[in-house]
Amino acid sequence: MTSVPARVLTLGPRDVPVPYVARWSSEPCSARGIAVRADGTGLCYLDEQNRDRDRHGVLWTRTPQTPGEGRPHYRSMHPVRQHRAVQGLLCQVCSGPADRDRHGWLFLLPRTGAEPEGSLCTKPPVCRGCVRLALRHCPHLGDAIALRVRKPRVWGVFGDAYVPGPYGRVRRVPSHGYLAYGDTAAPWFLAVQLVLELRGVRHVSLPQH
Repeated sequence: MTSVPARVLTLGPRDVPVPYVARWSSEPCSARGIAVRADGTGLCYLDEQNRDRDRHGVLWTRTPQTPGEGRPHYRSMHPVRQHRAVQGLLCQVCSGPADRDRHGWLFLLPRTGAEPEGSLCTKPPVCRGCVRLALRHCPHLGDAIALRVRKPRVWGVFGDAYVPGPYGRVRRVPSHGYLAYGDTAAPWFLAVQLVLELRGVRHVSLPQH
């Protein structure tokens, strides 16, 4: 039996399927409204709400949720949808349950030559029904490899580091982009993606259907 996506897919220009995690042009990521907390201990939004931070207390970028409006940005993931898919191990294309067997969850990653065991990953897994769609419409995959991962563990976040600036403002500073949960730099970090650490990795053949 041929596998099919678990959910109905959003279509973009020319009726090309758009992955669930892809960001649209109507969904810009913004650091607008970021300032220094009144006690000087880190970042905050001037009108901060509980949903602006994750359960580890890390601040997240604000992004509208208007999938289907504008043009899809296939190389960029929407922070909220990426977080949901990574946290719940959902398919990055259709948002249904990702494929899992006795060797673990199915991941498609670009071929880099680096050892995937213990690597950090921001890409959610996939279901078998969406493998061919992902390979065809996710340009970041390039020459992809397929992995089974027994223990994809939430490790931290990816985003930008900031330092205090004049007049209560903040200034972005260079960083490698990754921050482990529990790091002392967390109060000055603005997250855009959730990060997994891949453990129990096994190379497998790309599913054919």
